[in-house]
Amino acid sequence: MGMFWLIIFTTLAHWGKAQRYTNAKVRQMSDPFAFLVTGEKLPISTQTKIESLDILLRFDLDPVLYKAQKAEIDALLDRFQKLSFFTLDASLKNEYLSFFYIGQENYNNMAKNIDTLMGFKQTTECKNHTNCQNLALEVNIDDFKRVKANLQYRFNKIDPVNWTPLTIASHREQQNTLLSFISVFDEFSANMFEKTDRMLTAVEALSNKNFPEDLLALVPAVCNNTGLFEGEAYKVLTCTGCTKGYQCKVQVDTPAVITVVTRMLPVSYAGIHLMGNEEKFTFARTAELELKQLDCDMTEGNIEYPSCQIHEFPPHCKKALDDNDVRGAISYCEFSKTTLQVAQSLPEGGVLVQDLAIEALQIAAGGIVITQPPPLIIYSPRDVHVKHGDEEYVYAPSDSVTEQKILQSMLTTEDFYKLISVVYWREFGRSFQVSDIIRYILVAMQLIILPLTIYGVVMAIKNAKKYKKVSMGKMNYKQNKKEYLLQRVK
Repeated sequence: MGMFWLIIFTTLAHWGKAQRYTNAKVRQMSDPFAFLVTGEKLPISTQTKIESLDILLRFDLDPVLYKAQKAEIDALLDRFQKLSFFTLDASLKNEYLSFFYIGQENYNNMAKNIDTLMGFKQTTECKNHTNCQNLALEVNIDDFKRVKANLQYRFNKIDPVNWTPLTIASHREQQNTLLSFISVFDEFSANMFEKTDRMLTAVEALSNKNFPEDLLALVPAVCNNTGLFEGEAYKVLTCTGCTKGYQCKVQVDTPAVITVVTRMLPVSYAGIHLMGNEEKFTFARTAELELKQLDCDMTEGNIEYPSCQIHEFPPHCKKALDDNDVRGAISYCEFSKTTLQVAQSLPEGGVLVQDLAIEALQIAAGGIVITQPPPLIIYSPRDVHVKHGDEEYVYAPSDSVTEQKILQSMLTTEDFYKLISVVYWREFGRSFQVSDIIRYILVAMQLIILPLTIYGVVMAIKNAKKYKKVSMGKMNYKQNKKEYLLQRVK
């Protein structure tokens, strides 16, 4: 009885919601929708080529040699800042060294990055583990040797004895020489800071098993077949420091066969919508208009061409959906109560507004409030506003939409009741465990045995009273007989 009243209460709770479907038969039969609507085109990968790739981030700097080269560059920079004409004229010093200090900041940050990168190196030799190798980024000692030579060449052109603030102010050649030294240093510092910062970011990401987006343009899509599609995904397998830098073994998954399908979007009714064999499955129609379920792997971040396994629908469910057989779909398909988006854009300019059992939902198109209950598909040449609580979504119109049109669901009130009932009882059945069955059987047995037990107790009490009455009668008879005999003897 309790379950009966629970069903009645559930039905009444949805009564107001169901009343919104009483006009569902007034619809445009040329564009019916029930449980699925057509979404955007989706290219998916049904065959993936998997390769392994060795990536080396080379910072081949011998610590002793690096410190020696840097010390010579530091000494040269220090001599430049202490030139006699800079000490004689503060304005001249500020004019030229203000440019120099910008490069100095980048130079100091570069040195910090290199010190951090050195901590990732190890004493083991770098070894290739695959047939495919790639040098992604590189910093080597030649960069420092080259800039030291260039700076020294320009510094040698400066005459600290004969050049004075006055001669520098009046000679363009002297000015250009000073600016040339500063320019070489500034360009080197900026480039080396950018290179080392990029490398450090990549190393830190790889050490956490994340493939940095910064390296995507620097590694080959595939090693042996450049004719494959783009959209490769990278998975960091192992990383280790070595004598020449930091080396990682990376798995490259490249889409080899691309299939374009049309995504089919589930429609929600009071929070209930179509579900595949698993809740994570999505729906699509192939180029042959076959309805399929997709199990797509989005974990590798490859959204451009997701790798998907294609599964069939249960035959009866598929036929019902293809035929727009609402009752058949309710009977043979699975449904879920997971939350969907409040609304989403459709191809050709439509906006699907879901029925999520949210009373606070407000819909307007072109400044006009829409009173028809969701789910709806709205085509409007003006903005469509969907307000959910305090959050409002505004969908811009499409150029292809010239007049407003609103499509309603083909579900009737009876269909809606049927959907609510079927989903409720399925959930109840799935939640009904063996332990519940045993418990209910024991309760039923107790309800059957209890009256019998009570009846047995009552009858036992009655029999006991009857026995006592008979026994007392026999005792009285014997007593009376004895007294009678005594009287006759007297």
